[in-house]
Amino acid sequence: MATRNTYNCFEFNDQGITEKADCVAPTGQNHANIFHDIEELAEQCATQETKDDAIELLAAMLIRAYDSCISCSVH
Repeated sequence: MATRNTYNCFEFNDQGITEKADCVAPTGQNHANIFHDIEELAEQCATQETKDDAIELLAAMLIRAYDSCISCSVH
């Protein structure tokens, strides 16, 4: 038996045990939007002469808005 949606695919045996799984994490699903939003953030920060440490914090906040688990998944 296979269950499929847009981002994930699971195959189960007759006992309901997962035999195969193919998952796309939220970061992968949102990568293009994250990229474009980071570019926009960088432009705004450059215009406003934002300090580097503030840019780093804002970028981290933006990315976590898309995927709150990213800080754990990149360790």
